[in-house]
Amino acid sequence: MISKTSIRLLTLSSALLSSALLISTNPLIAADLFEIESSPSRLENRAAANYTYLKWLPQRQSSVNINLLPIQNYSGIPTQERDEKSDYYYHGKIPQDTQNLFADLISASRYFNPVESNTKARKTTAYDYQFQLTIERYQLPFDYAPNDVWWKELNADVDRWFVSPKNANIKLSLKVNSGKKYISSWSHSIETTLSNCDLNLQTQPLTAKENSNNVITEYAQTTLGQAFISASNYLILQAIHHISQQRRLAKVITNEHNELFIKSEDSTFKIGEKLELYYNSNDGIQSALPAGEIEVIKTYKNQAVAYPVDLRTDQIKPGDWIEVSEIHPYQSPKFSFTEKNNCAQVTIAQNNRAN
Repeated sequence: MISKTSIRLLTLSSALLSSALLISTNPLIAADLFEIESSPSRLENRAAANYTYLKWLPQRQSSVNINLLPIQNYSGIPTQERDEKSDYYYHGKIPQDTQNLFADLISASRYFNPVESNTKARKTTAYDYQFQLTIERYQLPFDYAPNDVWWKELNADVDRWFVSPKNANIKLSLKVNSGKKYISSWSHSIETTLSNCDLNLQTQPLTAKENSNNVITEYAQTTLGQAFISASNYLILQAIHHISQQRRLAKVITNEHNELFIKSEDSTFKIGEKLELYYNSNDGIQSALPAGEIEVIKTYKNQAVAYPVDLRTDQIKPGDWIEVSEIHPYQSPKFSFTEKNNCAQVTIAQNNRAN
């Protein structure tokens, strides 16, 4: 026979399970909109619109240098360098300036800093990681018209203003590879869907480099442009979460009299802790496997003196990498959304909205 206490416990467990499922499936009522336990593969309507303007916060650590490769396009809609009014992007080609837009969104994060690499010399010393964005799907609100006269492709008697636009649908993938800092290859994909009811009145502000780019300005007024911004911001945030979980790296500055002087830009050390050492090759790339360990004997803020544990001193050179155990937590951004059109049902999680 089941006691009253057992019944209460079963009822409480069931209620807690239902609440957990509700929070995990509804990002708008989660405690932090952008701390997603299981990353979704699709964002639709208002959930996607929330990523069109992220209020990035200054970070404690210095920015991470990345090499941004040209965007790969497998969508079937070609890219084109062309200055057009926003209407064109609902049925025309993908603006080539999406490359500049994605680079600008990366810079806006204040976490990553896109840098140019010397491809002829094949040098990777200037950047920590390499990013590759791919356009997997690019669904236009109107039928694609390579000759720009899209409404004639529908029906000669149909007036373009009476044709209802479909939702914009974009799928992007981001791949992260090693630069001078070693990382296991990582990739993530996201599909975003936006209607005219989900347009944000103000999208992600551009940096000084692109704020006078008329193509990006016009593109950002469209559902396609905002779907691209939403997917890009989401992938950038996921890349930050992934890379921020990697252990920080310090460097050997000097090696004198069996003592190693090490320094980190954004981490501290503890006396007695043992840290793994990675060799630094001639071209500035971190070795994939640790060479051995060192032990910290003196500390001062972000600097320390250490002894080698299982290495000879002459095997360690200035510039070698030290894996630091302490990781500064990343501060997630909040979103800013102001409805542009009045047709959407507005549900906003107030605790996530910017002040």
